[in-house]
Amino acid sequence: MRENSNSGLVAGGLLGILLLAGCATPAPPPPSTETPYARVVATDIRGRKIAEYVAEGKVSKTEEGTAFRAVERRVFSPKPMLIRYPLGRPVTVKAPNLLITPTQKPGWLVYLDRK
Repeated sequence: MRENSNSGLVAGGLLGILLLAGCATPAPPPPSTETPYARVVATDIRGRKIAEYVAEGKVSKTEEGTAFRAVERRVFSPKPMLIRYPLGRPVTVKAPNLLITPTQKPGWLVYLDRK
């Protein structure tokens, strides 16, 4: 009889540990409230840069091209220019090659947000 009572305690202890194991897992982190930024580089078929954008928020593919809200645009040809859009500007880009990579918020925009 003694063996049966010990096995019941062991089984009950294991059951308790298994039930409480789910309580020990940490909660998933809350979703980030920071706005994501992405660098969108448009190139021609030879790989030469046509334009480079900094996108604020979601970059999505549409029937017309790739759509996003641009806060910065750099054009390379015929004359290099840098254009900034502090309030953002809706843009749709259609180019042979697009490279989209995550990036940081531009320094000039961080400076404006602090003012």
